[in-house]
Amino acid sequence: MNSHQQGMVQASGYTLAFSASSVWLHSLGEAVHPFVLLFGTTLMATVFYNAVGFRHFVKSHRAIINTPFWYACTATCLALLWIVTYYSLILAPPTIALIVVFMVEAMIAACVKRRFITAIATLVALTAIITVFADHALTVYSGLVAAIGGVLAYSYSKLSIQLARRNALSGMEVLSIRYYCLLLLSLAGSIAFFEFEPNHRAVINENLLITICILGVFNTIIPNFCSQNAVINIGAERFSFISSFAPALTFALGGLHTGQWDVGIMISVFIAAIILNLDMFTGVMRRLPRLPRIRHQ
Repeated sequence: MNSHQQGMVQASGYTLAFSASSVWLHSLGEAVHPFVLLFGTTLMATVFYNAVGFRHFVKSHRAIINTPFWYACTATCLALLWIVTYYSLILAPPTIALIVVFMVEAMIAACVKRRFITAIATLVALTAIITVFADHALTVYSGLVAAIGGVLAYSYSKLSIQLARRNALSGMEVLSIRYYCLLLLSLAGSIAFFEFEPNHRAVINENLLITICILGVFNTIIPNFCSQNAVINIGAERFSFISSFAPALTFALGGLHTGQWDVGIMISVFIAAIILNLDMFTGVMRRLPRLPRIRHQ
């Protein structure tokens, strides 16, 4: 399996992991302050990635010194992405906000690839989803915040590729150093939380540690391993196109889990994802072996 094929599998793995964790684990961390949860999961991920790639610890961390500008941009963009995405999920229904984030990211990728008709078709589909199915739950402000999240998601992918190429880093090596800015942010937020909310200091208990471990593995380590390696192997554009299936898959898994189906919005998002990946599907069809023609006597 070459790197491109690995990237396609990793992008698909990210889409599945993200969707599954969104359905089955979305309520697990609701009782925990977001900064505390973020600090615990990112610390766990940082320790894990550095432990797995300990042989390349010096090489990966030397990249911070060799290319400080690209590292600062990458790490800061990741921190901003978390902040914007988090607040977009507060300002609007999470499902609608995530659709906007993923679709805007994919539209930017389509424009970069000069697939302007695809970008326009996706914009039309997104507009239809918001106006017909969102039931006015998305305001101009919340929609703008979610759209900025999509811009930051694409920007992070491009920045991390530059960081990796300029320092010959693998996906695992990028993962081992990318969380430091987010760790500082979440640590500051956690300290402020415990300082101004002293009654919550007893929140650190066995249940919290179990929650952090579960979410650290299934919400952070596995999806981010797949996404970062996929971005490096197949590029930001193709990864954005494939990950656009995440909202549709989330709705499908959610329907299987709860028995409640948002058929209209699920089909609309799925069609938009098909449009974005139409070139990939047609390419696969061309490579399939053709059946021999039957000659009639």
